[in-house]
Amino acid sequence: MSYVRNICLLTALLCSYSANAAEPLPPITVNASRTAIPVDQVAGALTIITKREIDNQNAVYISDLLQAVPGLNVTTQGSAGSITQIRLRGGEANQVLVIIDGIEVNDPANSSEFDFAHLLADNIERIEILRGPQSSLSGSDALSGVINITTTRADTGTQLISTSAYGSENSYEAGLKFFAGSEKFNLALSGNFIDTDGFNSATTGHERDGYDNTTLNLKTDYQLNDNVNFGGSTRYTNASNEFDPAPLGVPVDGYGKNDVEQIYARGFIELQTLNDHWVHLAEASMIDTSNDSIDGIFGRSKSEATKEKFSFQSTIYLPELESLFLNQSLTFALEREQERFSQQGASFPGFDPNQKQKITNYGRIAEYRTNFLKQWTLSASFRHDDNDAFDNQNTYRVGVNYLHPPSNSKTYLAHATGAKNPTFTELFGFAPNNFIGNPNLKAETSESWEIGFSQGLFDDRLHLQTALFWEDLIDEIQTVFLPTFESTVINSDSRSERNGLELSLHSQLTDSLSASGAYTYLDASESDISGNNRSEIRRPNHQWSGQVNYSFMADKANLNVTINHIGDRKDIDFSTGDRLTLDRYTLVNVAMNYQFNDALRIFSRINNLLDEEYQDVFGFETGEFSGLIGIELRL
Repeated sequence: MSYVRNICLLTALLCSYSANAAEPLPPITVNASRTAIPVDQVAGALTIITKREIDNQNAVYISDLLQAVPGLNVTTQGSAGSITQIRLRGGEANQVLVIIDGIEVNDPANSSEFDFAHLLADNIERIEILRGPQSSLSGSDALSGVINITTTRADTGTQLISTSAYGSENSYEAGLKFFAGSEKFNLALSGNFIDTDGFNSATTGHERDGYDNTTLNLKTDYQLNDNVNFGGSTRYTNASNEFDPAPLGVPVDGYGKNDVEQIYARGFIELQTLNDHWVHLAEASMIDTSNDSIDGIFGRSKSEATKEKFSFQSTIYLPELESLFLNQSLTFALEREQERFSQQGASFPGFDPNQKQKITNYGRIAEYRTNFLKQWTLSASFRHDDNDAFDNQNTYRVGVNYLHPPSNSKTYLAHATGAKNPTFTELFGFAPNNFIGNPNLKAETSESWEIGFSQGLFDDRLHLQTALFWEDLIDEIQTVFLPTFESTVINSDSRSERNGLELSLHSQLTDSLSASGAYTYLDASESDISGNNRSEIRRPNHQWSGQVNYSFMADKANLNVTINHIGDRKDIDFSTGDRLTLDRYTLVNVAMNYQFNDALRIFSRINNLLDEEYQDVFGFETGEFSGLIGIELRL
């Protein structure tokens, strides 16, 4: 992109107060604790993407919505369906816990990370992004933070919604949703289908890498009486993507295909006793995943995994001390989680990837929360994990939150530790690449500090949030290359640092015009095997985003413009092992909606309006200018 174009975009951003972030946080509860709490009591950096914001952007994939969140970076490796990773505050993708309708969906068959390539944006009600270590509440996968995704819940009555869209690269999308709700019962059922020819993921050749995805989702709950509520959810995804083989870590034009199947399920029952002062929650969830891959170089490989989790928690709400406006709660929880992993693939000299593994973990959690004098909130949590494959781990988090209503401001301070267990891949290797596992790995641990401030002005029509964070990662798991052209992993002897600043701003300029934006500075560094300090790959030092939303024609029409800028960052040419710099880039996306009446809506979206050329991962192409147009019918 030219220098002049960048200056123009930045000027527009500043003039509109731009910087992403969700709208000012509403006074509702979120899952930033073992129990639901008001947003203004969260001692941490939280971004909420609401249903309205999701609908305004007409995004196809959840990853498109997350690109503008402060402290968050998205990378894709080619055409639709290719690996899509999300990092929070410089952490690895497998250090971010992803939850969908209460189900922890990080995949043990995919290095314990969640691949966002197959997660569609339709039928999503709300996305919460909580940054910073949350291991004391949520366990190993939450070292860098938690992304909590909630699908749409039915309103009272019944409704049928049908969507259909067509776009660039011969892309077709269809969706059907049914909702039924009453005061006691709620049912939401949805199905989505996507098929696209895609584009060539390699920098050479012209063969397109196609993709298709079928996703079904069911969620229901029933309020038996004033004290008992139970329900469950299940989600099924069957996807297939073509890819270009990468024999030396960089793709070359050719044939490869990956078939993915994901099954998620959860059931729960909640019991309230002692006039709601003692609340119990029992849950059971499971995921079952399969990744079946074939290409013309390595042949066929397959990995499968299951994760079963059972938990019980009990929360006591202590009597209120009116003289101090003091509210207190104590939560205790027990968890049992078992992961099973199997892998099939071609053997290499000295390495057989065919294996079956199992790991079981028992977690014990305690959390104390108190709110006093209507302004102060103190939270403290502790977790002990008993794992049959690693040393036992203790993690904790302490946070204090101060509200100052006269100035409409909030200040918080938090200190936390985190832990991330080695993955099956790191322990035992994987196919088809010649990667040798290390069964002697230790868990990664972290220690962090965070301070944040938020300020509302002009009756909260202007809202500013900022956060500073410092985190040290100990025993980081690093890849090393062997003289035999194989690779393995070891625990680093040095500490890795992840320090940064996050800024976000939202402005409601008029009743119909809003602007928001975010800026992130990140310094993520590690020591190489020689002890020399270096920047971690795919972590930009600077990134910013801006969003303008305008409703007009009596709120029947809506225009949304989003700008995302990613700064220079390091990467590796895996064919040579050399480190290099990926150029900065700026993307502009535009979405338009028009509501003809209560039953009919027309929507459209343009991705990469300025046709920017860029790479998230060295050697992998990304999407050019593209668009779609669709229709939604409500019955």
